Amino acid sequence: MEARPELLSPKHSPAEVLAAVLGDENLSFEFLGYAAQNLVYFSKPEESEVDQLISQPKRYATQLGYWLFNYILMFPGPLLNLRASAAFLNVMPRDADQWKEFTEVLEDARYSGPFSDVEPYYWRTKLVDLADEVGGDIAKHERLQAFQLSRVDPEEHAVQAFICMISGEAITQEQAAPNPDWVPSGASEAKIKEEVLDELGPLAGI
Repeated sequence: MEARPELLSPKHSPAEVLAAVLGDENLSFEFLGYAAQNLVYFSKPEESEVDQLISQPKRYATQLGYWLFNYILMFPGPLLNLRASAAFLNVMPRDADQWKEFTEVLEDARYSGPFSDVEPYYWRTKLVDLADEVGGDIAKHERLQAFQLSRVDPEEHAVQAFICMISGEAITQEQAAPNPDWVPSGASEAKIKEEVLDELGPLAGI
């Protein structure tokens, strides 16, 4: 951000700034889906606050860092951790942990931006590209055909599943409940198992 001071202009929204920092300005639309729970980042700043942002880029970078780590990386959407990536490709997460060949195949989709050293994250769009290259099913990849990858959804044409945000269990689309309001709308791959939500919903006032 210090290298590109024009990003600190008030005409750029935090979503646009973060997309530019991560190297793909098209991401700003997806990041807007994480804004509703973070209105402080999207409210129009006062003139004095604009001056502070311009003069204190580290402060602004810290705000964006909290937003990126605690919401965009926490709730799977454009970026997925390894377990969510495996489920997205309809592969049981335990297989992703067990076979290094699986993670090697995903390497071209690996995220390398801020917090990438916390754990592996992957770009959803690049995971789609990897699957499309082998007919829509990552299990058909030549490096994975020797392994019997377990499926989250055993249906022959199923190509996507999810990780329950509460239990950590891999679930199918049919098992997922409609998301409560506290899940950002941009988190397209963040789901909760319906049975789990039914059990815990009353405790959370849902």
